[in-house]
Amino acid sequence: MHSTEPNILIFIGTAKRTDKIIQKLLIAVVKEELEENIKLKTAASLRKLINCEDIELLSDSYNQIALAIGMRKGTVSDAFNANSKPSSSTLFMIIKAMGYSLSDFAKVYESLTDFEVNEFKKSREK
Repeated sequence: MHSTEPNILIFIGTAKRTDKIIQKLLIAVVKEELEENIKLKTAASLRKLINCEDIELLSDSYNQIALAIGMRKGTVSDAFNANSKPSSSTLFMIIKAMGYSLSDFAKVYESLTDFEVNEFKKSREK
């Protein structure tokens, strides 16, 4: 297998070495932040769609959704609590089980502000 990216080891001892290492690290950090933001925004959108603040009712809803789609309750809970990044098929099934369409979810997802996402993030940290 041949890679089009240069092997970083060939730059050891050169000025390019530091540049390449920093570039790769920055890309990794940006990718990680983007994935975290997507995970948080997805969970906040699901929470907004389900519109339930009562923890017991919410837990029961996770169970009902899980049973409807033949999935573990923990998988559903993880998606709603941003503990994991659900696969697209898992997300689609959860949305469908909630009685919404993908376009309904997309409208909520796109309407969320950075403030709302940050508030959701803060609520998770408590």
